[in-house]
Amino acid sequence: MSDALTVSARLERGCVILDVSGEFTRYQFGRFIGKVRQEVRPGIRKVIVDAGGLTHMSPSALGEVAETCRALNEGGCQLVLVGLAPRVRRMLAVSALDKLIPVALTVEDALGPG
Repeated sequence: MSDALTVSARLERGCVILDVSGEFTRYQFGRFIGKVRQEVRPGIRKVIVDAGGLTHMSPSALGEVAETCRALNEGGCQLVLVGLAPRVRRMLAVSALDKLIPVALTVEDALGPG
């Protein structure tokens, strides 16, 4: 039995922080992008995705996150991933998506200077 993807959001220092947990596959992507669209509004400069609660992230979901990152960049907003499992970090490196999607160790690092 798979764990459903849960996505919760909070606002901190002008950034949206999305806490994601459970399994993240292309089938759950709608829940993720829906939350991004709901939370990103004028004045939001960064979306930080805390993936520390994920039990699984598929390559197809990572590709969808990359597309979301491109769209946010075009709108002047940055997406940053934090809390990635070693397997997901390897997927980023092998696919060269680490050149597109910034990664930080912690939410605090991703927030940057206050």
